[in-house]
Amino acid sequence: MKKVFFRLLFFIAFAAAAFIGFRIWNKNEPLQYFDADTQCIVAMDGIRNKDFLEVWPFLETLFREEEAPTPEEIQKNRKYLSKLYLLADTSGSGKKRKTVAIADPGLYYYLALFRAKTWLDDDHGVYRLKEEVLDEQGEKYPLLRKLRLDFGNGLIFVAQSAEDLQYFKGKAVQYREKRKGEKNKAPAAVAEDQKRKEVREILDDNRKKLLTALWFFPENGLGLTALSFSNYAKNEVFYQDAVLYFREEVDAPVFEGSDMRKLARVKGDAWAYLSLRDYSDLNRILLLYDFFTSLGESPEKARDVLSGPYRVSNSTKEALFFLQLLSGITLEDELKNIDREILLSVDEKMLVIAVKKTDRVKKIVRKIDIPKETVAIDEEKKTVRITLPFLEDLAAVNPTLQDRIPELAKNQFLAANIPMGTVTPLLPEDWSWLSAFRNIEITGQGKEIRIHTSCNLEDYNRAVENIREKNKGN
Repeated sequence: MKKVFFRLLFFIAFAAAAFIGFRIWNKNEPLQYFDADTQCIVAMDGIRNKDFLEVWPFLETLFREEEAPTPEEIQKNRKYLSKLYLLADTSGSGKKRKTVAIADPGLYYYLALFRAKTWLDDDHGVYRLKEEVLDEQGEKYPLLRKLRLDFGNGLIFVAQSAEDLQYFKGKAVQYREKRKGEKNKAPAAVAEDQKRKEVREILDDNRKKLLTALWFFPENGLGLTALSFSNYAKNEVFYQDAVLYFREEVDAPVFEGSDMRKLARVKGDAWAYLSLRDYSDLNRILLLYDFFTSLGESPEKARDVLSGPYRVSNSTKEALFFLQLLSGITLEDELKNIDREILLSVDEKMLVIAVKKTDRVKKIVRKIDIPKETVAIDEEKKTVRITLPFLEDLAAVNPTLQDRIPELAKNQFLAANIPMGTVTPLLPEDWSWLSAFRNIEITGQGKEIRIHTSCNLEDYNRAVENIREKNKGN
């Protein structure tokens, strides 16, 4: 009897080891379907460990009432899914975007395979939902009729066409081929592996958050490579973090912190600080402005801004030429006189600029006939304080306006604390959704700019409704 028991135990152990080995050998990760053509990744990792009850009050506003699953249903069924990724590609041409959703059910993969035939039909080598499923749900969810599914290497693939499925599934084969023999030493393969590693680190850093979305940018004049969004909820407050990633080496004027700061103090709670190596490159300054303005609309719009060479328009060139002709002031030279630092205090209604030569500033004040009471020049500190009349209507967050020192690291080039209640009247229409957030904190250091925001449920719901109203006609 003992012998039979031990044989049975050995067989179970051997079968388990073989199963685990087979699983490891054949298992792919969703990032193996990511390459240089990938424009966007939306990732939700560690789904089994997420608390959807906490975030659900914010998520349910994204569904129509009749479509919304209950938070209890999501919480109960999360055990069946380990990871969920959405990839968007240009397929190398830039003309047609391909998308795929990749689900990793872990060990439940085999259960999904076993049950697939009960709700899927074969459709030329891939799968589609059975007619009875579509008859029941197709009217409510029209997209279901377009979906095509496939299985492989421990993952489930969902796309809107069989072509998209085959395109993405082929990437895993390409990935393995690139790493055979000498090919894995090729510069393209090394660069792709490095990019994949960086993406993995970003996703791991945000693993505990609800989801992370990453957009990738083509080569551009700002040195910007990627933008990530991640969000989470706690105690009925919704938090969102955005990070802009730049190349290791970025040409002037983006970005460089000052080692010797002249502007060390600020009044009030609403302020912004910027340090650039050079403000005179108008091409890049205007590109920077257009990028952040378009970012208020969407990451896709911001990507379009960076997709081609940027040039100052002819009308701007003409205006600058007449400025120089009439006043004798060359804007490029005056911008070069800025000694890296600019500090804006919204509460104090003041812009403070560090300069290299105060004489140049005095010359501008005389030639343009700026009212003396609006400009204060400190000869000793070499700073210029300019009163900004258009900020007069904005209420101060901290009426006492106490002096304080911003906490800036040695190489920090950007910092801001913006209570949205103070600056909402200044927002362009495309940025109106920002009014839902209580506060925006911005930190630029090294090769990253980090933006942190938060809002409560009432303001979040109002912002969602405003966006829906705006998009009704689109």
